[in-house]
Amino acid sequence: MINAPEVAESVIGEARVLAGQAHFDDPTLCTPDQKLQKMSETAPLPSPSELASVIEHVFWASLLTEERRPTRIRLSLPTPKVEVHGSGPGASIVFIRLASDESLSAANLRRLCQVYDPESSFVSLSFVDHVPVLRGIGALISRDTVPEFFTIRSFRPGVLDFSWSNARLARFAQGQLAVLSQATGLAALMEEWVQSVFDNTRVQLVLSVATKSIAEHGHGGSLWLANDASESLGCAIGYRSVPAPPLAQRFPEVEMCHAYGRAIGRLSGIDGAVVLSGDSNLIGFGAFIDLDQALRVERIRGDGSTEVVPVEEVGGGRHRSAVTFCARHVPSMAIVHSEDGAVSLVRHRPERDVCEIIRFGPLGLQSAAAL
Repeated sequence: MINAPEVAESVIGEARVLAGQAHFDDPTLCTPDQKLQKMSETAPLPSPSELASVIEHVFWASLLTEERRPTRIRLSLPTPKVEVHGSGPGASIVFIRLASDESLSAANLRRLCQVYDPESSFVSLSFVDHVPVLRGIGALISRDTVPEFFTIRSFRPGVLDFSWSNARLARFAQGQLAVLSQATGLAALMEEWVQSVFDNTRVQLVLSVATKSIAEHGHGGSLWLANDASESLGCAIGYRSVPAPPLAQRFPEVEMCHAYGRAIGRLSGIDGAVVLSGDSNLIGFGAFIDLDQALRVERIRGDGSTEVVPVEEVGGGRHRSAVTFCARHVPSMAIVHSEDGAVSLVRHRPERDVCEIIRFGPLGLQSAAAL
């Protein structure tokens, strides 16, 4: 069950907080309300009551299937200009306008989600006298050019993600709402950890994109990285990749690194981990490792405190496998995605004789209780 009015109030509140933190060159835009109004010109926001009615339909639609296919939803509130002219900001969207508005219902969402790709398209939401309606389908010309529109996504049953102005505001999962204002910077810490182990900006970019790809597909997965790219990695790799030149040589353009990162993320969809070299070249995927149950790991809690605990206390098979892999390779790092959206980072630095692990919730919220 979901308390839609309560969730809607929290989500719109997060949008207000985000707007209040925005910076504009215009000195007259100084209050949170002024900033919110300015940002809403290019990315309209629903009212809390309007959003509550939408949340109810999206939540129940996410639990449905169509001919055994899951209902994967991306519902966005574009500007009227997009709906009228059929193209979005900077011509990054192609818009297909329906001849007449369709009512927003779980049944309509279930049917429409089968005719578009929610990773590169969206169903257009609008309001007529505060009643939600469906206007059409927008297709993104580039997956890397994401509009600022207010968006609700659901790629898994009962899980709702809310975003606005290119920021994730909140996630509802397992009856709980995680919000942006309580989150710490997963992206910033991941960059810091990668730099402490490999000091390679392209590795940071590839891992960032791959991590986002895994999160979007909602299946969970693991990425393991080690400088040793030889045959003796100490794990069984289901599908090996042929050796390749350094990443900077193969993919000199940033866009190519983005595409490569997305592909790496998708490889985690099968059982087993994706194994990468220290410069993020693919070694193989579908990898498994014999667990070392005698290992101990330094767990970093949400308040910054640490404790050394047995490996079985840090999580299930994915977490213990990641720690085992990192314990056998120096330097090394692992990123573990749980199906609930939580992310764990594991690293083994040359100057330390023990692996370190820290866990984040779906929005980057450091989760002390979860570890």
